[in-house]
Amino acid sequence: MDLKKTGAFLAASRKKQKMTQKELAEEIGVTDKAVSRWETGRGFPDVSVLQPLAQALDVSVAEIVKGEKIEPENAGEQADSAVVEALGYAGRMGRKTFGALTALIGACIAASPLVLAVRGPLLPEICLLGIAVTAVGALLFFGRAPGRPFRLSTRLAGVLACAALTAALVLEATPWGAVLIFAPGPGETVRETFSYFSLTPFGYANFFPLLTAVLTVSAGGLSIFLLAKRLRTAKLQNAAFLCTAAALLCSAAPVVLLGVAYGTVTGAAISILLLASLVFQAFANRRSGG
Repeated sequence: MDLKKTGAFLAASRKKQKMTQKELAEEIGVTDKAVSRWETGRGFPDVSVLQPLAQALDVSVAEIVKGEKIEPENAGEQADSAVVEALGYAGRMGRKTFGALTALIGACIAASPLVLAVRGPLLPEICLLGIAVTAVGALLFFGRAPGRPFRLSTRLAGVLACAALTAALVLEATPWGAVLIFAPGPGETVRETFSYFSLTPFGYANFFPLLTAVLTVSAGGLSIFLLAKRLRTAKLQNAAFLCTAAALLCSAAPVVLLGVAYGTVTGAAISILLLASLVFQAFANRRSGG
């Protein structure tokens, strides 16, 4: 089903009947904004108004679905085809709606440790579960229809990259990522953890957590801006990619330079999420020519 084609057909049929969008809307019991949305290809009439709409425009329901006039000799075949297309469209819309709800639930799960102040060793697992659910929802929303081979689109890659950066930011805001080891007395050490946004590690010359947080915020802001505006600006894409790469290096630096004692499960999860975002950004940039 081609919504643009159907929209153009509806507009032409309405004008043929010498009706305005408002007059048509009043006759079938909808708003003129709904009629405008149909005619511009941004939506499709609800099943409940298809029959009244067809009568008002002096066309058949099959012609509305097909977006063109149907010759009498082909009416039966074209009607069957229109029904199949309408059912396929309804199935796709149902899949997209389910995908959007799943992604929303996943995002709520990922953010719940921050919102509800959940404490304990299961925090990274909760966030990663949320990201996994969000990714499944995104695949359902942006993926191809069943029966067609799945290909990761540029937009889906961008969405997954943003989701990974968001999850990394949630973990960075919790107080279990950055590590400092104090020595109160001879032979005695105390290990304390802090948020990546805390200035305490920075004051003790552990600059990496705060740098990671700042770079993640920068990369996330650029990625969301590119996704929201649907831009394919090479400079901005490269800037987001470089910020993410630098954040990944800073995230792993404490363990590499200072030792395993300066690593945490939360820190490892942050590094994994930054790496995942980097991979998705690289794919999106390559597909868009950035």
